Amino acid sequence: MPDRAKHEDQARHNADLYRLLRRMPPRFSDWATTALFYSGVHIAEAFLYPAHSLNHSERFRALRRQKRHEAASLLRTLSVQSRAARYACPPPLPAWQLDLLERQALVELPRALRMAQSRGD
Repeated sequence: MPDRAKHEDQARHNADLYRLLRRMPPRFSDWATTALFYSGVHIAEAFLYPAHSLNHSERFRALRRQKRHEAASLLRTLSVQSRAARYACPPPLPAWQLDLLERQALVELPRALRMAQSRGD
């Protein structure tokens, strides 16, 4: 299984893909959303290391068990948005909505994990 550094590298890699897709036509917002979700997945996995989640449900449960409820909620929102973008075939997301998802994945999720850690939860 990947170690913490590999998960952090993959989170950055997925965030880089998201930024590349943001510069492309809006029709690629489905994959931009998915890249953000998987960036969040690897941020969470780096936090949970040395434990490793075998699937998304297990990851959500692991975050809740460690009292990372805000982080689990943010990751769940990204999961729902990613799934909807891939399977519901919606119109492209407006820039403001991608900005919000970006903030949730790359700012709020890491902050929620750090804050819980610094409080000693």
